[in-house]
Amino acid sequence: MESLEGLSSYAEGVYEVTDKCPVCGNRTLTIRGVVYNTPYFGRLLLEVMNCSTCGFRYMDITYLDSKGPVKLTYRVTDRVDVERTWVIRSAEAKVYSPDLGFTLAPGSAGEAMITPLEGLIYRLIQYAEAMRGLEGEAEARRLAFIREANEALNGFREFTLIIEDPTGNSIIKPPPGREGRLKEDRLEVPQG
Repeated sequence: MESLEGLSSYAEGVYEVTDKCPVCGNRTLTIRGVVYNTPYFGRLLLEVMNCSTCGFRYMDITYLDSKGPVKLTYRVTDRVDVERTWVIRSAEAKVYSPDLGFTLAPGSAGEAMITPLEGLIYRLIQYAEAMRGLEGEAEARRLAFIREANEALNGFREFTLIIEDPTGNSIIKPPPGREGRLKEDRLEVPQG
């Protein structure tokens, strides 16, 4: 175990091991890990892998804690909500709005994010703009989404933001004084 000196005050433990590289097969893969206890996501394992023979590199974040499945629902009503609401999404969470017609689903390369709601909307608009070249009804829906998302971005369109997270590690943090509009439903754990 290496020293925690020089790491964040959130660091709980460090390890380093050598293993077989999945690319070249040599036992020159160094795996370094740090366990962090973070305020929003709980305990995380950050791992970096590097092979000194072939140069293979990989980084991964593993959530060690789960607060249980949760569904967060927040009604965005104006520009203050857009500018001052924070969205903290774990990689396992689905973020969507039935009103605006978008869904960011988790996947094998799910992306955790910490962003103001404004940043999320900008990202969605960029995704839609990058989809140029659609035809017919799909193009009409794309253009309508961009128009409606811009209206929402500027506070001219109300919409509901929903996050469903099986780990319970996602958060919608409304502006001060608006926390009462956030609805949090604990979901049942799927029986397997």
